[in-house]
Amino acid sequence: MLGGSPLFASLGRRLSSAPVGSSSTRDLLDQIREDWLYNGEEWTRPGFRALAMYRFGVWRMTIKSRLLRAPLSVLYRFLHRLVRNHYGIELHYTAKVGERVVIAHQGGIVIHEFAEIGNECVICHGVTIGTAGQFLNNDAPKLGRGVTLGAGAVVMGNVKIGDGAKIGPNAVVMIDVPAGALAVAPPARVIQPGGFNETNRAERPTNNPEELSFGQKVEARYAAAQANGPSAQRNNAFGQPSETAVAPASGSDAQPCDSKTLSFGQKVEARYAARSS
Repeated sequence: MLGGSPLFASLGRRLSSAPVGSSSTRDLLDQIREDWLYNGEEWTRPGFRALAMYRFGVWRMTIKSRLLRAPLSVLYRFLHRLVRNHYGIELHYTAKVGERVVIAHQGGIVIHEFAEIGNECVICHGVTIGTAGQFLNNDAPKLGRGVTLGAGAVVMGNVKIGDGAKIGPNAVVMIDVPAGALAVAPPARVIQPGGFNETNRAERPTNNPEELSFGQKVEARYAAAQANGPSAQRNNAFGQPSETAVAPASGSDAQPCDSKTLSFGQKVEARYAARSS
């Protein structure tokens, strides 16, 4: 077991003084030991394994002799691909990752090659820390100390996230976030069972057709078609005459009067009326 190995003696005074990237093998083991403690003391956790791979990749670059470093580089590339392909965590040795970082879960985690992550940050699954445009070294995010990234959070571009800031689940951040602030995504909108129809018309978020999404427009027109039935002059979902009249269905070959001037939603409505008649 990792925790019981004599190589990982108690944290002691050296943990706080161990420099990142030191060529000392003992310092590397101290860093890995610290990551193990802060990631639940469980060596099988994907987050801990990703950090151990990262620490090893940084440490091997401190070996000046290219001949001695070559076999370690081969091992690092194997471990990097294993963590990326098996656990879905992409973390390059060129990034700057501080101490006591926690990768809470696995899957869909992408970290820019030149991103900076401060001490005591928490990264959940589905997080993207990447570039907003071209792949440039200076287009990577910089996270301060104690930053928390919720599940599905996206931080893009050359932005700075202040110390202690929290990025909520599925939030997309492309601007600087001050220290201690909270950045959240818009909450989900609740739609009652039955969708948007005549029985819950009052629950519609708007009566303005321009504010409805495409799917809501099609659904509203379909509901109006069911309520009014086929007619030579059909009204839309808002009680207004449609711009193009639809001929009454007279068999399976019934078609709109002028299909070129119909919107896609009107075509769907006309075809449904023709099939159901």
